Amino acid sequence: MWDKFFFTLVSSSCGEFSITCFLQMVGGDFEWAFTGVYGPHTRSEKLRMWEELRYTREGWSGPWCVAGDFNEILHGHERSSRVCPSNTMEEFRNSLIFQH
Repeated sequence: MWDKFFFTLVSSSCGEFSITCFLQMVGGDFEWAFTGVYGPHTRSEKLRMWEELRYTREGWSGPWCVAGDFNEILHGHERSSRVCPSNTMEEFRNSLIFQH
């Protein structure tokens, strides 16, 4: 993605928990966005991060890839202790359903 022979960085933005790069294929019209995240640990900060991602998605209608460490799981069986101290899993799942 960083090879200047394939993609050109059109613009970028930096949030509290993420960095988003808007890229265009060299010699073509294909544009896409990549967001890298590093998720916080507290519930209140997680809610702010998910709102940040929602805001990013609302501002971009093209293909979008989001990757990184969300510091959250989608299902209880993903945690080795099987103990989930809060209901942030459900909030995380709900935040993945972006209305666009």
